[in-house]
Amino acid sequence: DSRDGRIAVTLAPYESVVFIFGGSTEYPGSSGQLIVGSLPLGEEWEFSKCAAEEYPDFGKTEKTFKLRNVTSPSLYPRFGGFMRYVKDFDLNPKKGMKYRLDLGSVGETAEVRVNGTGCGVRFVPPYLFDVTDAIKNGTNKIEITVANHLGYEQRDLCSKYLLMEPSGLIGPVSLLESEII
Repeated sequence: DSRDGRIAVTLAPYESVVFIFGGSTEYPGSSGQLIVGSLPLGEEWEFSKCAAEEYPDFGKTEKTFKLRNVTSPSLYPRFGGFMRYVKDFDLNPKKGMKYRLDLGSVGETAEVRVNGTGCGVRFVPPYLFDVTDAIKNGTNKIEITVANHLGYEQRDLCSKYLLMEPSGLIGPVSLLESEII
């Protein structure tokens, strides 16, 4: 409510907001949300990866891959391309509730599909996705595709000593259940 001409805004780092004045007052995000539950989705996921030129043909799937920095020295330090994370989870969604998937930390771009339905792409935090219309009662399947840049793979003389940001799905990943207020 902005009867006095002021609007209170709280933003997470990198988050933005667009205000539209005049016309309809219905717009996405106009209602407040109160988080009433959180379902942690765990650290172990199915994992596969492919180079940019191979996309979307992902290679061998690791069935129990723990979320962490994929380009760490002990894993794939020179990998640039796409990483796919897949997990099934059970849910009995409550009517009238809103469900958002919080990916936690991601390096660098994330695309989310739930039960085959595209739920969006994010390239900066917060990595939050509205999955309300995609989830169903029973077993649900999440597919998260993360892309990093070719700088990990193609290091030149000037960049080979640069500290690179972590890449992949680092998490923690959870499903947030919210009540519209």
